[in-house]
Amino acid sequence: MTLPVFAMESLTARAMTFDASQEDMPAYGEYVDANVLRATIKLLKRHRDMWALENPLRDYRPISAVLTTLAGRAYEHMSHGSALIVRRPIEAIMELVEIMPQFINGNLDHWQVCNPVDDGENFAEKWNRPDGHKYRTAFFDWHRSAKESFHLGLRETASLESFQEDMSRSFGTNRTLLDSVLKDIPANWSIPGLAPGVTRASLALSALSGEAVASRASQRHVGSVDRLG
Repeated sequence: MTLPVFAMESLTARAMTFDASQEDMPAYGEYVDANVLRATIKLLKRHRDMWALENPLRDYRPISAVLTTLAGRAYEHMSHGSALIVRRPIEAIMELVEIMPQFINGNLDHWQVCNPVDDGENFAEKWNRPDGHKYRTAFFDWHRSAKESFHLGLRETASLESFQEDMSRSFGTNRTLLDSVLKDIPANWSIPGLAPGVTRASLALSALSGEAVASRASQRHVGSVDRLG
């Protein structure tokens, strides 16, 4: 089996705003398979919703338009500089999440996350209100949590049960769904140079994001993500 190839093509401004105003992602089957941006945004929104359930700043949680726009700009940046870089799916997702804050514009007096097709619309407008520090704090608190949660895909956990609990807590994953994904991933799959079991965890995270990479095919056909861009 060959893992999906993520060809990170340059986006138009309009393409970067897909689903910017919608809370729920459409079914992944409606999109081209193995699109790292769409898969990541789906997980970002799911993680944001779970984070808000237990955080006192839930009323100031980052809106979907901010998440979508920053993820789109991060994706665009990665596509421009990836001609010589080969990434695995989980690596591409984690890098995208890591660099999202770099695309917040402005300064301490005025913050901007502008609509790519309308510079006059600032998705971070609430960050500049008298209580704006709460929105800013909520975003960066959520982002720290998101980075930690996305690293579940490469973390060696004590047991499969521990991994399932972490995934359920971070992404609200139904245990029945997670069990069905995991049972289709051969337990002996591994990534050269990383601990046994890492691939199983990363593929579970990928599959739940909609990449549908799990199957019973032989591991000898597993490859890296192609160069992006």
